[in-house]
Amino acid sequence: MKVTLISPYLEIYSVGPRIISSVLKQEGIPVQMLFLPQDFHHVFSENNLNDIVALVKDSDIVGISLMSNQFTRVAQLTRAIRARTGCFVVWGGIHPTAAPEQSLEHVDAICIGEGEESFRELVQKIQRGEDVFTTRGFWFRKKGRIIRNDVRPLIKDLDSLPYPDYTYDEQLLFDNDRISTFTLQSLKKHLSNIYLTLASRGCPFSCAYCCNDMLKKLYGSAALYRRRSLPHLIGELREIREKLPFVTQMHFEDDLFLVAHEDVIREFCGTYSRTIGLPFTVGGIAPGTINDAKLRMLVDAGLLHVRMGIQSTSEHMARLYNRKLSKPQITETIQLFQRFRKELTTPYYDFILDSPWETIDDRIDSLRFFATIPKPFKMNLFSLTFYPGTSLYARAKEEGLISDEEKDVYSKNYTFLKHTFTNALYYFLYCNSYLPLRIKNCILNKKLIEFMEKRPALGKISFMAAKCQYLVMEGLQDIFSGRLWRIAKFFQIRKIG
Repeated sequence: MKVTLISPYLEIYSVGPRIISSVLKQEGIPVQMLFLPQDFHHVFSENNLNDIVALVKDSDIVGISLMSNQFTRVAQLTRAIRARTGCFVVWGGIHPTAAPEQSLEHVDAICIGEGEESFRELVQKIQRGEDVFTTRGFWFRKKGRIIRNDVRPLIKDLDSLPYPDYTYDEQLLFDNDRISTFTLQSLKKHLSNIYLTLASRGCPFSCAYCCNDMLKKLYGSAALYRRRSLPHLIGELREIREKLPFVTQMHFEDDLFLVAHEDVIREFCGTYSRTIGLPFTVGGIAPGTINDAKLRMLVDAGLLHVRMGIQSTSEHMARLYNRKLSKPQITETIQLFQRFRKELTTPYYDFILDSPWETIDDRIDSLRFFATIPKPFKMNLFSLTFYPGTSLYARAKEEGLISDEEKDVYSKNYTFLKHTFTNALYYFLYCNSYLPLRIKNCILNKKLIEFMEKRPALGKISFMAAKCQYLVMEGLQDIFSGRLWRIAKFFQIRKIG
């Protein structure tokens, strides 16, 4: 019995596949891991496919994790593996969970929901020659029909899971059109100096554009949010410090790291400071989940950087997105970060643009709020994408807003904005933050915006000019700050996309 697990993501952290690898190894099952760190627009050449097929052909099972943006390239790879080998190919991850019927058009089986226990059972059944088609948590395609098994309950005790598998000298990397075994140096190149992990799973919110919206429907009343014990989390970080001496920073990629109670944060900060002592960053912050006491403890423990999702400040859009957060909560959290600006690096704020349901008044509301955010800050602007399984996807399908699933969803780059005048204003306001607020409000005049929105050519010119100013300003800051990797990454993504 041999299992190959493939991670198609640009980043090689791949927490889920790495934990599944550890789960299988605990059962004495040989696992080969292959990482394909390319952008989701990357198309495999025939030589690429031949190399990967040759690598996996002696496997009994090939498991591939994917999100919706990886669908096209994973489908291409799966077709080659199934056509040229006898491998049993399984998909897992968010996309097959959200779009099971469509996924089964390309693969032998899909894992629905969390995969550690389901995948272990499937592999053991195949190993023992037992009937696999009753495996809970899996759907199968058999002789033209779909076999649908019930979803397996969520894993309540996250401490029951082993740590992610970082035996890098047993893992393979597809880079620069060749496959090689990881070395400490190549791992450092792809991780930089940062180790990413999760202290919890799930999210208590149900934002209409997010996969957690879909997962709450899947699991019903079950508590989606679960947290690991502190000893289990610290044990993982200690092990990584020993295995990967180049790691100098930790990153917690939880959906909502700070939703934990103040006492939990206090215990974490004290233990982390004593045992790990490295700077760390937190990715998932929602307004209303943090206060002065929490932030003071985290900063004293080594917190460097925060990122918060604002998305929109319009009440109409907040209802549409099912975000039960108020503008005063957002303002209060931004002011809190400002009070710690000497101890934290520049905060990042996320906004979602290009919604077909957003009115001019909605856009002006968010822009007027954006104009008041005190510098310094960084912005992440995202084009709304309708991901399968979410409430917004269902509405967009019903209203005919998705005409080509491939173009409108799977191949859409959510960082590429529509070239509109209102989108241009985000870049303009960001680059010209020194302007008095009364001047900004004059520019955000509804009649002017309506005039420009009716003239797409002018909007496109405005967008390109403002984006150009932004790129020059950010590029110069990166050069003077020594962050040349950001510039290289920007050109790499544009070249691929």
